[in-house]
Amino acid sequence: MRWCRSNLTACIRTLRYGSTGVYWVHFGGEALAAFNDVQEVQKNFKPELVRNTGEIIPVFQKIYKTLELGYSIDNLLFANMSLSQFLTLFIYNKRHYASASTDRLDCVDSAIHYMQEHINDNISLISLSKTYNYSVSRFSNLFKQKTGYAPIDYFLQMKMQKACQLLDFSDRSIKDIAFSMGFEDPYYFSKRFRKIIGVSPRKYRTSRNDGDGKYEHEGG
Repeated sequence: MRWCRSNLTACIRTLRYGSTGVYWVHFGGEALAAFNDVQEVQKNFKPELVRNTGEIIPVFQKIYKTLELGYSIDNLLFANMSLSQFLTLFIYNKRHYASASTDRLDCVDSAIHYMQEHINDNISLISLSKTYNYSVSRFSNLFKQKTGYAPIDYFLQMKMQKACQLLDFSDRSIKDIAFSMGFEDPYYFSKRFRKIIGVSPRKYRTSRNDGDGKYEHEGG
């Protein structure tokens, strides 16, 4: 089965050899080059053992059966969105299972968990690097390769994400939220918030409370 629309070209086939079924998917598009540059994707360029969660074949069959019904926009959108889920079952296979106590995270994943656990504290790049026995430059390179961000920039984004939740779901003052995120200066907190989120904390809260959830990024 093959479908083509706009910049999407894909092919899905089921081949059968005796009692063994082979499922084959080909896909492409303008974003494919960037997709292939993702570190987790590159790990799957060579044969890899994949645990079956019980979802792989059913998701494939849903895509296949949907496209048998024709190439309407709805069918193509459903197949396209389902394909993303399908790919995560391979590329991020381990994330579809509860982590066992014996599972060992790589240093970047471990560092992100550490950041989450210390979201209200201040962490230095030097201390993070020492924790994982890397030089600052080596740790920073490893972190950026996997996430696309420098370690402290990533940590600040996590802080601002948490601050957004507090602005959305609590009545705490901006000053109190700033202190809880480890910022001694509320003005500096607001400055960092605006740089990362695009608007000031006050503007963010006001726009969310208005009910439409929309806001324009502030200039400057």
